[in-house]
Amino acid sequence: MQENRGRYTVRERAAVFGVSCGAYYKRVQKGASSRRAEEDGELLRLIREIVEQHHYRYDSPRVWEALRRDYGKPVSRKKAA
Repeated sequence: MQENRGRYTVRERAAVFGVSCGAYYKRVQKGASSRRAEEDGELLRLIREIVEQHHYRYDSPRVWEALRRDYGKPVSRKKAA
């Protein structure tokens, strides 16, 4: 985002990402990583760990149940899929 700072206006840069100028500024202040992205990365690591532990035989309902039962992660079924 910052590479084109001098070439394009904030409005043009925000339009590329499909967000408002305020959302663009918030994203720039916050940085590229967000809390949700970090949580999703941790969840993905856990899902991969569960699948590998069970030799790739677990489907999404079983992964979802293992997340809830073994790791205490209350995620939706769609998120675990």
